[in-house]
Amino acid sequence: MEMNDFEPIITFAQNRKYTSLNYIDYEDLKEAEMVVDEKTIKLLFDTSKEIAEIHYACDDLQELISSIRAHRLKGVIKFIPYEAIPFFEKHGFKIHCAYQDYVLNDLSKISILLDINKEIQFATLENAKMLMALSKTCDGLSRGYFGETEEWFIEWLNENKVIVKAVEGEVVGFCCVSIYAEGTILWIRELAVRPDFQGKGIGKELLKMGLKYGLLNGAKKSFLAVDIENNTAIRLYEQFGFEAKINEIEVQMTRQLF
Repeated sequence: MEMNDFEPIITFAQNRKYTSLNYIDYEDLKEAEMVVDEKTIKLLFDTSKEIAEIHYACDDLQELISSIRAHRLKGVIKFIPYEAIPFFEKHGFKIHCAYQDYVLNDLSKISILLDINKEIQFATLENAKMLMALSKTCDGLSRGYFGETEEWFIEWLNENKVIVKAVEGEVVGFCCVSIYAEGTILWIRELAVRPDFQGKGIGKELLKMGLKYGLLNGAKKSFLAVDIENNTAIRLYEQFGFEAKINEIEVQMTRQLF
């Protein structure tokens, strides 16, 4: 897909009742194929991902289901309206994961919990392959998480930061962070610890380093998303004052061929 094809699709999606395209960039969609291109619905299919992705924009969910069935699409579909879960389940979809937004409204209030003088260790572009391998060790430990590719880490590191934790010279965990909204909001994009080092406080230490990075770089708030069944991670985030945004849940569902 070319950029000049992408922009009209996004414009169309902004005026639809249901869409998975509100928070997507061209890079996320450039390998997708337009499957249905009608006045009432746009349906795209991307097989370049590890799990194929179905993207959509429409006003009628029945039309969406009918189009998916007609083209025998199999994969994950994101941003399903929470209230529409039973409708999709009726048509053969299963919940893949459900991410809830959590917000820490005042970073300054937790500064006492952070070791401000402790040095933060960052990954470099040369570490992308190592980070990919580390992320793959956590495949399936949380619903919807299958690790990242080397290319994903390269793209992330070109614009953002990855904080790492090493034990005896070997990196065993990482935390992907970004600051946006004119430097005011810290995004904890991803936090992972190698399975054999979990339960040793490394995730907590990485979260501290991530929050400290935001605080030292002027962020006022912090945001992250976590699967609603990942109770271990939720307990960690709540220790630092993150609170769930009750109405902010991104439901992802999968469909198998009938």
